[in-house]
Amino acid sequence: MVLDKAELKNSILRKLRRQYGKTMEEAHEYEIYYAVSRATLDYVVEKWYNTKKTYAKKHAKQIYYFSAEFLMGRYLGNNLINLQMNEVIRETLSELGVDINKVEDQEIDTGLGNGGLGRLAACFLDSMATLKLPG
Repeated sequence: MVLDKAELKNSILRKLRRQYGKTMEEAHEYEIYYAVSRATLDYVVEKWYNTKKTYAKKHAKQIYYFSAEFLMGRYLGNNLINLQMNEVIRETLSELGVDINKVEDQEIDTGLGNGGLGRLAACFLDSMATLKLPG
């Protein structure tokens, strides 16, 4: 799935209209955050689906790691960076007259975990991703 700026812009505007019945000019920052998050989720789900198909085709083993403690930070900013969408989102929102930093500030950092095991769990997941281990 190629990320097209015009398509992304339309997706954000549609989500604002459908969820809140508002235009970009009428929307509050949290509503814009929601629309951007949902547009990002559409992109993530498409990648998950393609990954799932690839794993099924190759009969790949998968690793699941469960932990009650995580310090993953804010999801939107992390996902935009990891999906290499940060710049296109920034440009798209700028064209709509919105500051990406104000949008990201709407997300509450869940702050789960105490920093010990939570940090270890996050590092473990990062290592799995770096090594391209399915999970």
